[in-house]
Amino acid sequence: MLVLVVAAQLFQVVSPRVRGGARFMYGFFSSAVTYPLMFAISVAMAELSR
Repeated sequence: MLVLVVAAQLFQVVSPRVRGGARFMYGFFSSAVTYPLMFAISVAMAELSR
């Protein structure tokens, strides 16, 4: 799948509007979702039965 995305970028098949939307989603997930997700995973993996 990554090869298909790279090929689409090389041949400029993807429109600038789609690339802008992808950039927005990347920024949103990197700022708003990453840290809460890491916290939730660490809580889920913690051994709570002591």
